[in-house]
Amino acid sequence: MNGIKINGERKRLYEELGYWKNKTLIDRWNGTVAAFGGKEYVVDDRGRRLTYLRMDAEADAIAFSLGKLGIGYGDVVSFQITPRYEFVAVLLACLKLGAIPAPLGMIWDFAKDYDAGKDIEMKAAMCKLHSINTVRTVSDSMLEIFGGIGYFEDCEYGPVERLYRDCRAMWLEEGPRTVQRLTAFRGLEKRDGVIDYLDDCE
Repeated sequence: MNGIKINGERKRLYEELGYWKNKTLIDRWNGTVAAFGGKEYVVDDRGRRLTYLRMDAEADAIAFSLGKLGIGYGDVVSFQITPRYEFVAVLLACLKLGAIPAPLGMIWDFAKDYDAGKDIEMKAAMCKLHSINTVRTVSDSMLEIFGGIGYFEDCEYGPVERLYRDCRAMWLEEGPRTVQRLTAFRGLEKRDGVIDYLDDCE
């Protein structure tokens, strides 16, 4: 929690109470690798299975290559990768360098379908649903960090409540989660022939 505007007294208090730790995400990852290195960590869409140690080695190799390109602390790295283990490897590599990962993997497949003139309604609904859930998780976590003071407009740490309200509004812009679930479900039914079969029976 360094390098950001924060109340020094509360920072010390939260650290004493154990709410805030000095460990980063990559510190947590390294601890997990040390504890469970030989255990299976991920299985991708091609059925490839990697242990924690193997994934860590893959991430180290990518981090080395990114470092040679001059990428380091605070740099933003955007990448598009389908649901394969390389996605996680690049994400971890960014954390190892202190870079900011900006994955764009969700739109890889259906952007190609859209360019080919295919129907992407189902995939777009899935993407929107994922985005809404992500915004919800991030905004809730943000408010939880600041506690009750985050609800007030005059919060000394910044416009926390405004960001929370804006995030809530984003849930509804493209249709609430229930609509996205129904749209995605109908697409799955149609893809698997259920709706086409019912249409033929009418």
